Amino acid sequence: MNRYVDTEYTLKEATNYIRKNGTPDYIKVDGILFTMDWYDGDGREIYYGNKTESKVLEVHTSNRYSNTKFTDAKVYISPMSGYRTDVSYADEVLKGEIK
Repeated sequence: MNRYVDTEYTLKEATNYIRKNGTPDYIKVDGILFTMDWYDGDGREIYYGNKTESKVLEVHTSNRYSNTKFTDAKVYISPMSGYRTDVSYADEVLKGEIK
C-alpha cells in the first residue's frame, strides 16, 4: 500500500480495531484514507479528516484516559465542515499536492 496504512477496514472493522488498539495517526476506512487532525483534552472525541473526499471519521468514547480506554468507542463517517491548515493530510500528500 503506502507508508500511511497497511490495512483497509470497513467501518465495523475500524470500530473493532479502535476499540482494541486505540487510534492510529492514519486509518483507511471504506476506501478513504483519514489523517488524525483533532482530539479533545477531555478524552472523548478524536477526529480524522480527508480533504479529497471532504469526509471526517469521528471517534467518540466516554474517556480514553480511563482503564477502559476505547472499549466503548463509536465511530462515524460524516461530511467535513472545515480542515486544519497546519496538518498535512495524507490523501493530499499521496496525490502530490504537498511535498
